[in-house]
Amino acid sequence: MSPHDLRRILQGRWPRARVALADRRYSALPLEALPGRWPALDESMGWKAPRSIASAFTIAREALRLRDYLPESGDCDDFAQLWHASARAWHRIHRNRSSAPACGVVHGYTERAGRGHAMCWALMEDGTIRMVEPQPGPDGLPVVYDARQPSPLRADAWEVRG
Repeated sequence: MSPHDLRRILQGRWPRARVALADRRYSALPLEALPGRWPALDESMGWKAPRSIASAFTIAREALRLRDYLPESGDCDDFAQLWHASARAWHRIHRNRSSAPACGVVHGYTERAGRGHAMCWALMEDGTIRMVEPQPGPDGLPVVYDARQPSPLRADAWEVRG
């Protein structure tokens, strides 16, 4: 899809946000790309490739020792940027080298904390936008919010990047 089409979808979700998209073509992600456990590696290509974005993210987190929250140097925006980079790497390996994955980082406010927070978004092949909290949940994995669940971020997000 074009950046114009993706921008229209994202502004439908976050109408007041500044949307920044850097690529010329985007592809929605399959639902099976999001979940996964460590180590979930696919050796069918002659080398060990992560089976899911969660696996790629876990590998990157372990390599960079970004395991726990640390104010400023290991907080929500650091986890979100690493998840986005992991999604791009997974997409390049498994899906499509001629387009970017339709996912990115969104900055906004949470109802619970009442302050700024960074999370990730992913446009799925079924047309829904899933929110991903990349900071580890109780099981040590990112939390993926189902499309029917309310987003942890309010609709007045201020910046969406892809």
